[in-house]
Amino acid sequence: MTAATYQYVDLPDASVVTTRALLTARENIADTVAARAMMCIHGGAGFGKTLAVNTCLRELEPSEDVRRVTFRARPTARAVRYELFTALDLAGEPPRHPSEFDRLLKTALAERPRTFLVDEAQWLNGEAFEYFRYLWDEPATRFAVVFVGGEGCHTVLRREPMLSSRIFIWQHFTRLTPSEVLDVIPLFHPIWAHADPDDIAFADQHAAHGNFRAWAQLTPTPAPPWHAPAAPASTKSCCAGPSAASPDTPPPVPLAPPLPPVTVVLDRHDDALYTHTALAAHHLPAGRITLHPGPGTTSETGLAHDLLAALGKPPLLPGRFPGGRQPAWEAATAWMTALPVTRLTVLRAHRLTARRAMRLLRLHALTGIHLTLVCHRPHLPAALHQALRTADYSVTTDFEAARRHYYGTPITEPPPADKPAGPADRWLTLPALDRLVSYDSPRPCADPCMPPPIAFRHRPPPVVLTARTAQQVAHRLHAATAHPRLAVAVATALFTGASLQQLATARPRDYDDTAATLALHDRARYTDGCAAYPVPPWAGVFLRAAACFTRLVSGEDQELLAAPGDRAHLLRVAETAKLRPPQPPAARRGGPVGRVEWDWRERQEAERYEAVPISRIRASRH
Repeated sequence: MTAATYQYVDLPDASVVTTRALLTARENIADTVAARAMMCIHGGAGFGKTLAVNTCLRELEPSEDVRRVTFRARPTARAVRYELFTALDLAGEPPRHPSEFDRLLKTALAERPRTFLVDEAQWLNGEAFEYFRYLWDEPATRFAVVFVGGEGCHTVLRREPMLSSRIFIWQHFTRLTPSEVLDVIPLFHPIWAHADPDDIAFADQHAAHGNFRAWAQLTPTPAPPWHAPAAPASTKSCCAGPSAASPDTPPPVPLAPPLPPVTVVLDRHDDALYTHTALAAHHLPAGRITLHPGPGTTSETGLAHDLLAALGKPPLLPGRFPGGRQPAWEAATAWMTALPVTRLTVLRAHRLTARRAMRLLRLHALTGIHLTLVCHRPHLPAALHQALRTADYSVTTDFEAARRHYYGTPITEPPPADKPAGPADRWLTLPALDRLVSYDSPRPCADPCMPPPIAFRHRPPPVVLTARTAQQVAHRLHAATAHPRLAVAVATALFTGASLQQLATARPRDYDDTAATLALHDRARYTDGCAAYPVPPWAGVFLRAAACFTRLVSGEDQELLAAPGDRAHLLRVAETAKLRPPQPPAARRGGPVGRVEWDWRERQEAERYEAVPISRIRASRH
């Protein structure tokens, strides 16, 4: 982790400056870690607390096992248990009962010494602090805790004698003095290195006021015009694949259309009419969604989960991800691009933190949606005002204007949603899935490959889904998972009849959105060799979402569809959607009643092979 990632405001070329507070924090943290004690670093926003603590803890790694925890607003003891479970990377599912949970955490904390950095600790209440004290008082546990937060953190800890008596060191971060500003700011960024001291003093007196974050905002940086990242010869954009027939000829990249300005609606008196109208405008088939964030949460991932729920998806993505971070924002961006969504209205925007607001602005830049932020206050809050400094935006207080932004122009009332015929709790038996767990082992092509259209020679083509069945399948897959790769893998198996191993050979460059084809590879010709499959219209949205998601998360050289290691998650998604291959008769079932048997076709082929006389097998070999 670089120093820049510790800063609240990401400022290129900024340097970590050694201040008197940072030197003091370095000594205090070293003493606290050595004593396996607890300390509290508190002060106003932007005074450099988080940057200083992360810099000091970075110097202790890797010899010291440092775990960083940031809680949501006002967490309970139950929330603290779950966050610690995640921070410790404990295996399995979290226990349901508090007593079992406490025993598990105590055992883990007794294994080896650790240090916990608890950032934004001003959100912790007495109950949350008490749970840390409860674990720290256990004789077998060996860990240090550094609480970092605003003045509310200091107030809560001081209020409870049982808590304050256990704090080993208190450190208060304050503003930089005028003399410190003149010493520190020229070293903070090259733009101030040769500035006149009088100019620095004037800027501090009238704008920065000794606040590091304010200095970062004051520091001008050139903002290059946004443009699509340079794509290799086999790509066209972030979310659309190239033509498999011409991998060496890059098509012309059209200029990105200008972004629509962000609209801020000021609901001065928190009128319920504004909220109810925005919620009524939500209609996903028309490309309009209304995001109503859940109260009591401040994390960026939590907002992405709310956004996935607004898109009709389960909020959590199954599987393991690098760094333990779910790519929820990438998944939301991919689905919004593929569906497509053209308008996003965010209610309770006055409660957005600056980081959450920046996430929404980044989503706006990537997707080009019309973003409307509804603040139920007479004025813009400071956090939102700070985030909007980098965006083109307009403010309105008129209800009719707000309604036009909710619905678009002209205003259209949402038609009744198309519901697929048939109950969703009944299984759909689809013969195309009987090869999903086949044991063939195709491999992706290392060199550029221009496969011909599929010609089914060694296996029958999959049965084309009827319009009614395709509608049911698409509806169920959309509701079964938020993971684009898992959803598209099941969809692709239905129109290709391919196994999971062959699905894993596809890369983003193998999908051509314009020609509606997908290339799958099979160098060893286990089936019908490398071939391009036509993509039916109902499956196109899944492939567009997966292509966009893959490029946002990992790039061109990773699997477009699910990887072989995702088999368990893939089958779970199919079963959640109530999709299965033909099942054996009850008399021939190999497992308990009710369990889906995915390898029934493979078992049938093995039995037929064993029934062939040996003489015929030898004759066929000669």
